[in-house]
Amino acid sequence: MPANTAPLRGIFDVYLTLRHALSGSQGPLAGTPHKACGAGRSPLGGSYTTRYLMTLSLEREVFNETKNIVQGRLNRSRLTQEFSAWSMSYLAVRILNLRFFRRRSSDAQSHELLIFVANTEDFQKLPVRHNTLEYRKTQIKIARVYRALALRHRSDFWWNLKDLLVSYYDFSKEARIETVFRAAWEVRAQIKGPYPIVWDAQPWGDGFVVFYPTDDDVILNEYRGISKQIAGTYYSILKKYDDLNCFTQETISLRFDSKINFESKARGSMYYYY
Repeated sequence: MPANTAPLRGIFDVYLTLRHALSGSQGPLAGTPHKACGAGRSPLGGSYTTRYLMTLSLEREVFNETKNIVQGRLNRSRLTQEFSAWSMSYLAVRILNLRFFRRRSSDAQSHELLIFVANTEDFQKLPVRHNTLEYRKTQIKIARVYRALALRHRSDFWWNLKDLLVSYYDFSKEARIETVFRAAWEVRAQIKGPYPIVWDAQPWGDGFVVFYPTDDDVILNEYRGISKQIAGTYYSILKKYDDLNCFTQETISLRFDSKINFESKARGSMYYYY
């Protein structure tokens, strides 16, 4: 099997391993997606766009494949279906997709299993504290179940449990970021145009930040209801692009800040904004 590689980098990515270590994979953003149990390039990329402060963590083809699964346009592999059924029964976690690939790094693990979890609520059910018995037991259990299923579906499949890195990925986070990214230009136009008091508006992760000129403007426009109107505009535009139904009016992330604060504390760059 070819030893292709990929980075596991991203603002929202959490990597859970069979031992107390983070991934050291390296690789490109785009490439041919690999099937479950097959070796190949990792589906995670490391492209970073500072203008929109978003992490394009997933390869486009892998994102679209998982998106099509969510929308019912694509059937999952038999192995993925069986693993997902096991996960629901024993972990109460909904799995959308799986990727297994060979890694190239200095770490002990030569292979990685990437698990795409359906939503943040399920993602948070998985143990993340490395030095706990629950964490180690869960990782080993997942590795054993996946290996048993892989051997059933592929006679040429083999790896040692100690060689496996298990990573969890919250797909809903990526979907929200991707939705905001696609809506960004229209959001900026529809906020900066009709609301001249707005100095600027920029995407920030899976949300937006609206900047008024001063701190007093932030307070005044909240009192006058302008910020509430902007929130309504933002939500209505966002829903036009929200084909996975990721957002509700209660779950959108919209922050109001000032140009003065942005320039003094973030050096005038979204790269340093927090």
